[in-house]
Amino acid sequence: MRPVLPKLCLSCLLLLTLAACGGGAVPEPTLMVFNAEPTTVILTTPEPTPPPAPTATVYVPEGQLLYENFEGLADDYESELDEGVIRRKAQYGIEIEVSSDTHYFLLSGLGDVNDANLTTFALPVTAPERTTAIMACRIVDGGRETYGKDHFQGYFAYFRFDGAYRLEKRILDAPNVNLVPWQTGASLNDPGVFNNLYLLCDGPRILFIVNGKVLFDVQDEEFTRGDFGFGVATPGEGNTAIINFDKFSLFEP
Repeated sequence: MRPVLPKLCLSCLLLLTLAACGGGAVPEPTLMVFNAEPTTVILTTPEPTPPPAPTATVYVPEGQLLYENFEGLADDYESELDEGVIRRKAQYGIEIEVSSDTHYFLLSGLGDVNDANLTTFALPVTAPERTTAIMACRIVDGGRETYGKDHFQGYFAYFRFDGAYRLEKRILDAPNVNLVPWQTGASLNDPGVFNNLYLLCDGPRILFIVNGKVLFDVQDEEFTRGDFGFGVATPGEGNTAIINFDKFSLFEP
């Protein structure tokens, strides 16, 4: 008679295997790093990877570079004409402080320019809701002796660090005009991270971008030439606004 061989079912083999592995326990996964001895295994625990630091979204202008990095500015400055205006060197770029319902601008000094685009990084030091950065183009100085404190004409883009913004056309011999009234919803970087501001004046076009997001793109033909620059504004008496600016650049479009 032919001998009958025993048949082992798959489930029996599985139970035997689990028993050999310690009663069905699943081992914890580990990272295995082999050294020069292929028979030796070093078991290590992987270090947690920190999240990347947030960075400002940058809108990069194109064209010929006309001016950059605060050329020709003194290290520190305190205005003799406008009380409460102070400019200091900072760890990055410069810091500007204004108070008592004041607008303060830094112009490129290029004078009479048709078209240009300018970009900078700005970080508020004071409370965001009362700290406003200004990007301006086609600026003409009518003279303090004639017009007092409001002696500048041109297009002024205001960006408040709580996300509000507007575009004003300042006119020497007429009331100022809000080309874009105050609006909200601008994209803001996390506290402590510089915000990228970009303004283009090219022919009648006025384009303002903050942290890569277009805030407005409008047309106005009244002013065609002037200087370009940036500044700080604070509303109301008794308020103070401080902004740290870094990497200011002015390009021909």
